[in-house]
Amino acid sequence: MVLATVVAVFAGRPHVPAPSLLVLAGLAVGPVPGVPRVQVTPQIVSLVVLPPLLYAAVQELSLRDLRAVWRPVAVLAAGGALAAGLVLASAAAVAAVAQAVTPLPGGAWRSSSGPYWPAPTRSRCPAGWPSARSSAIMGQAGSVAVDPRTQDGLEDRGSLHSGGMAGPFFDAAERAQLSDLLHELGPAAPTLLAPWTTRDIAAHLVLRERDRLAGPGLVLPGAWSRFAQRRQTALARRDFTWLTATLRSGPPPGFFRIGWVRRLASLNEFFVHHEDVRRANGRGPRTNEPAMDEALWHNVRRGRWFLARRLRSAGLELQWAGTGKTVRARRGEPAARIAGPPGEVLLYLFGRQQAAQVEVSGPDAAVEAVRRARFGM
Repeated sequence: MVLATVVAVFAGRPHVPAPSLLVLAGLAVGPVPGVPRVQVTPQIVSLVVLPPLLYAAVQELSLRDLRAVWRPVAVLAAGGALAAGLVLASAAAVAAVAQAVTPLPGGAWRSSSGPYWPAPTRSRCPAGWPSARSSAIMGQAGSVAVDPRTQDGLEDRGSLHSGGMAGPFFDAAERAQLSDLLHELGPAAPTLLAPWTTRDIAAHLVLRERDRLAGPGLVLPGAWSRFAQRRQTALARRDFTWLTATLRSGPPPGFFRIGWVRRLASLNEFFVHHEDVRRANGRGPRTNEPAMDEALWHNVRRGRWFLARRLRSAGLELQWAGTGKTVRARRGEPAARIAGPPGEVLLYLFGRQQAAQVEVSGPDAAVEAVRRARFGM
């Protein structure tokens, strides 16, 4: 305290800011034997130390000095305002895209009636991750009978959805069937996303739901995407039985239990990756029940503009083969048409053109443009 007082008193004479002299004095005194070691957390510095220093600096700043540096100060202030504006604009743009692809239905949210599965046993695992014991139990359980009209066998009484999106939860059935298939094939089986194997698919799906920090990087480009890839690579090194059991257990409480997320984003995710594994291992197209086809067609309609956004020089129509249901995915002439069962059309729009069993028809130029286009997220 004495040293700090002396430094503060004599700081004005050499015309050196007192905080700078205090830092130099601290560096000089620190190595002296016998000086007590003080641990100061960043929170204390931000809340206790920094405000008085800034206040003192403002009090000592003369108007003449401020006029001398007003230009760089104004530039920095404008830069801060611009950064804040860009953050708000980016948030608005992301919200607009999300609204276009997965528009939120109207109505009030209602609380969830219950979890996907009984709560896991207590453990020292991070929050949101199943314990080793509960994962092992679920991994040994094998195939789980799931009624898609309910929340994994639990009645759908007031889950997080509004009346505009009411309907069955088919993501639960896809999750259970994919978990069974992963368990059957093992960690080294191929997928349509080569060089990804079944281990990579499992790690990807677990990270999507349980790593709140890296999860957004699965759809966002740049440094965040690279960070998510590193986290996924590390996650893929874990025991494969643990990965499949964690996947089977369902998402933790939060965003991925919301009704419209399950019916749209999660159903798409699990259906497409289920087919990534099935088709790469000699399993052909499935015949879905009518309600499942309706749910997939609903998702085709919701996401068609976004998934076909890279198509150039042609229009595009999507048709549910065997029905009169047709929607336009891209305006323009000449226009091509993709026809097939809803699940196959969805696979095509998600970039699985070689595997999707669809018919692409129309003028040659339009068909060629569709075949060249890169669909998907």
